[in-house]
Amino acid sequence: MGAVRGLGKHIELIGAVRARWGTISRRCGPAVDDRSSRVPCDLESIIRAIEVFPSAESNGTAGHLRHGVSLRELLDDFAQLRRLILEEVSDHLVRPMKLDEMLCLNGALDHLTAAVVTHSVANHSLRIEKAVEGQNAFLFQLGHDLRGQLNGILLTLQVLQRELSGVSSAGESLAELEQLRRAILTTIQKMDQVGRLPREMPLQPEGSARTH
Repeated sequence: MGAVRGLGKHIELIGAVRARWGTISRRCGPAVDDRSSRVPCDLESIIRAIEVFPSAESNGTAGHLRHGVSLRELLDDFAQLRRLILEEVSDHLVRPMKLDEMLCLNGALDHLTAAVVTHSVANHSLRIEKAVEGQNAFLFQLGHDLRGQLNGILLTLQVLQRELSGVSSAGESLAELEQLRRAILTTIQKMDQVGRLPREMPLQPEGSARTH
């Protein structure tokens, strides 16, 4: 029912957007519903957002986010799209846009922008999580191998210390071996401390809901 009321209330606005979409797409450069575009929303997603306004339901993006596009570029492209839609729709209506039309069109574009930005941030967070998981797995394996090598060196040092313990002139060498042994033990202890740190850190935007 909400979509039907929205369509009836803003039928002129929707008609103007449909009539000028080709011009808007050309002025944006690559077609905004093209997979190569940095703005992943097409005509029908904009029309749907207008129909259901002020609700944000079913305002998901119809296109695909292009890899390598920064959030700043995405916001700049949406700002350009907004300006072109307002210009072209106003020109097609051949009259000043009504307040409710202006609020509806801007609100619909706000919902689409928020949906795309949320999707972009979620994808970025997922890539970070996967990268951290891979890094943690690598560091864990590296630490395991390194600890094994250090333990082997410790055993060798202990053998040398036992062999030199009965040599009267080996006091200085024994002191150096003990210093080296302590340094390796300290290194292993620090590695264990790092290994006990939590490897999974929740990635969530600042200002998200808290339970406390």
